[in-house]
Amino acid sequence: MSVELKIVLVGSSSVGKTTLTQRFATNEFLETTQTTIGAAFVSRQIVHRNFNINLQLWDTAGQERLRSILGLYYRKAHAVLLCYDLNEGPDDLPGWLQDIHNNCPQDILITIAATKSDIIEDQFKHNISEGQRVINDSIAQASEILQYEGFDDINVIPTSSRTGKGINEVFVDLIDKLLDKYQRDLESMNQQAVNTLIDISQSQQDNNGGNGCC
Repeated sequence: MSVELKIVLVGSSSVGKTTLTQRFATNEFLETTQTTIGAAFVSRQIVHRNFNINLQLWDTAGQERLRSILGLYYRKAHAVLLCYDLNEGPDDLPGWLQDIHNNCPQDILITIAATKSDIIEDQFKHNISEGQRVINDSIAQASEILQYEGFDDINVIPTSSRTGKGINEVFVDLIDKLLDKYQRDLESMNQQAVNTLIDISQSQQDNNGGNGCC
């Protein structure tokens, strides 16, 4: 079965949305990137769970002055990948969650990519456990923000576009959620169709019974 999925990447400027998108789409790391103006579009074809998936990835600008036009790119999105820089912390998340709430359906699916984990790992290369603690503390802080904002079912996944760590995981997390929702919707539609056929059959039986002779 073939499906087309639109995922919009959002987050503050310089958190690494473009390098993350390119790493997933081409498995390459861009050492330097230009600032995204508006949005950049990348597509990738994958096969997952017996679905042929055409992924449309929209890498959006993070500058404050451009946030007013993001509603154009949220339109018809199936999911949002919200990015923040592990080295800067998740303090910007509430504002982005509000943007998503204002521009997307209530049931929009969201995953959070905590980017640039390799920088912390490099800083603590002689104390790996301490580096992991710093990453875990940031993710815990992000999770607390999500709970406070009323988002209890959003995963926060550490990623590194430079090393590739967590890149496939963060997209698979969203894709699995989308396919689960798609299958639930399909089952619901099928059940509604069955119920409609039952109602029609029952109505025909009632009509035939009413036309019989006494």
